[in-house]
Amino acid sequence: MTKLQMILGGSAVVAVFALVGCGKNKAVAATEEYAEKVCACKDADCLKKENEAFTKKAEELKDAKGSDADMKAIEEAGKKVVDCTMKITMKDVPGAGKEDKKDEKK
Repeated sequence: MTKLQMILGGSAVVAVFALVGCGKNKAVAATEEYAEKVCACKDADCLKKENEAFTKKAEELKDAKGSDADMKAIEEAGKKVVDCTMKITMKDVPGAGKEDKKDEKK
């Protein structure tokens, strides 16, 4: 699985929750837990494992309903997933996420 596929996969799962309008009960909790687990990952293998587990959970919760506040909580957790996934997947890319040395000299 490529890094981009992992990023898009995690985002797509969160988007599924957002489109069906999940409730705070199980769906928000599951999404927030997913974000915490993804952010605790140190490598792509961990990201893949967590994405697969969350995909199964999302399928179980696909019919959940919720409020606007629940939707906002899911969106925030989704942003956290994307941010953490980017940090993990980009850490091995030379120059990614680092300040440009030319800018530091100015």
